[in-house]
Amino acid sequence: MKDNNKKEQAEDLLIANKFPPMNDVSGIILAKRALLSGKRYDVCHTVIKEPLDNDFNEIAEEIIDNRIIIKNFEYEMSKKELNETFRNYITEGLKKLEETNPNYKTITTRSWGFQPNFLALEYKLKHPDTFWTAEFSDPLTVNIENKPRDRRFKLDNKEYIDRINNEIDKVNERTGQNLEHIKESDFIYLICEYIAYVFADKIRFTNPNQREIMLNQCPYDVKDMVMAKSEINPHPTLDEKYYHIKEVDYKIDDDCINIGYFGTYFGKRNFETIFYACESLNEDIRSKVKFHLFLNHGDNLKRLTGNLKISKNIIVNDKVSLLEFLNLSTKLDILLVNDTETKGNFEINPYRPSKIADYIGSGRDIWGICEKDSIMDGLDEIKYKSYINDFYSAKLTFNQIVKDSSKIDDGLKENPFEDNDYLAKRASAMSEDEIVELINENNYLKGRTNHLNHLFNGTRGRGLFADEAKKLNLKNEKLEMENKKLKKENKKYKKDLKYLKSSKGSLKYQIKKIVK
Repeated sequence: MKDNNKKEQAEDLLIANKFPPMNDVSGIILAKRALLSGKRYDVCHTVIKEPLDNDFNEIAEEIIDNRIIIKNFEYEMSKKELNETFRNYITEGLKKLEETNPNYKTITTRSWGFQPNFLALEYKLKHPDTFWTAEFSDPLTVNIENKPRDRRFKLDNKEYIDRINNEIDKVNERTGQNLEHIKESDFIYLICEYIAYVFADKIRFTNPNQREIMLNQCPYDVKDMVMAKSEINPHPTLDEKYYHIKEVDYKIDDDCINIGYFGTYFGKRNFETIFYACESLNEDIRSKVKFHLFLNHGDNLKRLTGNLKISKNIIVNDKVSLLEFLNLSTKLDILLVNDTETKGNFEINPYRPSKIADYIGSGRDIWGICEKDSIMDGLDEIKYKSYINDFYSAKLTFNQIVKDSSKIDDGLKENPFEDNDYLAKRASAMSEDEIVELINENNYLKGRTNHLNHLFNGTRGRGLFADEAKKLNLKNEKLEMENKKLKKENKKYKKDLKYLKSSKGSLKYQIKKIVK
């Protein structure tokens, strides 16, 4: 970081809730955009707290002139404490910004976290020529289940609300619009979105579904205005040089298909169907598939997968820093990324995983576990695609990976899976052997479910495996119903076959009957 007493001043300001060295996705994305811009910045963020990523911070420091650090509030505070600390955040933040540089040409904010938009608004109102770009990472007013976020925090400050509404009136006078006033009953996340829509010069969304959902759910009529000044700009991909700043010495068997994942593994983010699909591969192929998983809580996955046939194929590692992740991603063959499951909650999926941008820069093939018709499902950059909780699509993907791989002997590629594929034959009449196969699959899933339930009941974070166990229970129930139906149909087929084999069921007997 340069000397704060130098004569030159950065003309551009970044405001984030968290910023490197804090290991926060939203702040890291803002730092990546700054690195790619080639400009220098002042950065305003809250007090530095763990977890930290000092490696990437050394890179970010190269484009930072000044850090302006403001005390933030904690979410466990009371409503009164929240409002008081929020007012202090705005007052202290604006004072420090003015002291550092009262003439910024641009301000860029990124929300997750609602605080940056309020501070940017204060500076923008004092310096209307400053160009404000407000970026949103995800919908703010609702969570991934499309349920309202914490609504207990409202601006308990009529004077502040009246002042903002007075500024909205000025916008209406200047533009001929009829923008509505904010209300005392509005919760903080809604106001955070609305003030950006009204006062920012540019609104940045990461994908069109996100924009559509956020604007449709906003109770204020701002859609036309925001569409006119917004852009779709996906998460940034760093230049190739950043993937080789920190070389990692990691053992990889180059004779194997090495599949990597970096992130979390719990609840809806799991690879159960992929593991099942891998288990169905022929042994000669299965032994050549390795999973390299870099996780926050690796021990949990080891317990989850301990009784799988492929447990030795799953290599669990601790989480790595961003620069280590970038480098490791270039050493693997295929990189896994999870979509966000939104079916039943949103009309369209508003999320685009930020990890895709990092994977694209690695130059390796990407396997996306997609929600159907999501943004991720439509990306050409993702070579392999299967679908959430869809075992059969995972098998089809493995089939394609095997065919594409130079690490698998051509003689094995024609029939990469063990035995008969029962799923492919459900459309036709099933033999008794196939029904037994289905029953065995059901019994296997029962055992798997019992294992997950055991882990779930013995885990402190009892919600950790709840989704996985619940999904497997539902799958068991569905398979049991299919078993009953197929057994019934099989009895009927046996009866028909017995009749056809009898003297009265023979073709000769039927012809005689017709002639008579």
